[in-house]
Amino acid sequence: MKIWMEIVAVITVTLSLTSMSLAEEEYFFLNVPNKVIELPKSNWRKLDDPSGYAKNYEEKAKSASHHFNRVVTVFLTPMSINQRVGLKISEYEYLDFLVVHPGLVTAQTKIDKGKYWVLCRETFKQKKTVGIDISKYKPFLSDEEIKIVWSDYMEEIDETRKILNLEF
Repeated sequence: MKIWMEIVAVITVTLSLTSMSLAEEEYFFLNVPNKVIELPKSNWRKLDDPSGYAKNYEEKAKSASHHFNRVVTVFLTPMSINQRVGLKISEYEYLDFLVVHPGLVTAQTKIDKGKYWVLCRETFKQKKTVGIDISKYKPFLSDEEIKIVWSDYMEEIDETRKILNLEF
């Protein structure tokens, strides 16, 4: 009986270790204050981290409206006052648009998570953007321009907000 119990204990430990190693193979784990973020490796790619206070991930698949894949940075520090810029779209969410590549609009969605925050950068293929000149580099859009562009890309931004709030 004692030998049988030892065999069961070894099998239990082996199965536990195997399931842990399988989880590590399937997910990226990121420790943030009061939480562990688990990102499926099937959906996300780990990017280089040039600093010790932020972790970068790129979504593997891009939607038809994206020009480049969505990139998310998780900042391991609280969001500072100077990061709370752009259009405030909820109590903890900020949205900004800019033109980095002529003819394309880049959105930056920031969400304050308390002891850490996330930033998503995504560049969209051109839609109508009536009344907005996106033919040259523009590091800032006016609040009025942001509202116009946001109305064009609201569905895509809402999808990003959902991802940032559920997965991060």
